[in-house]
Amino acid sequence: MLRSRSGPPNDLELLQHEMERFLEHVNACKRQTFGFSPGSWRPPVDIYETAGEVVVLAEIAGVQAVAMRITVEGDTLTIAGTRSCKGPVPGQTYHQLEVPFGSFQRTVILPANVNADEAKASYQDGFLEITLPKAAVPQPQTVRVRTTE
Repeated sequence: MLRSRSGPPNDLELLQHEMERFLEHVNACKRQTFGFSPGSWRPPVDIYETAGEVVVLAEIAGVQAVAMRITVEGDTLTIAGTRSCKGPVPGQTYHQLEVPFGSFQRTVILPANVNADEAKASYQDGFLEITLPKAAVPQPQTVRVRTTE
């Protein structure tokens, strides 16, 4: 606290100082509580493209491959699934809890039209890599006009 006067503190300043000390003590002694609601996490993704494909890399460590669903609809890719909670173990006291568990869903817009029928996905070391071949770009077509004479 910044004090602007040089004389002895008055009763109000002493009270404020004692309250600040008390609140600092309470904060230091208070245990932090943590919690995650189901479906509250979104895995981080990288998206890049090459000349012939769009690649999406998602970090989803601890998710079993059978617990993942990948869908492509138009220019939208959705990755969904569930990371199982190991559950509390008797005798453990958590001091930090940052790894989310439960359902997740991540939807991204793809930067190019893709051929979803030829998509491939691989999962290794906690990373899901989805490779989507780019769809052929339709070429302009010339339409001849016929007369009805």
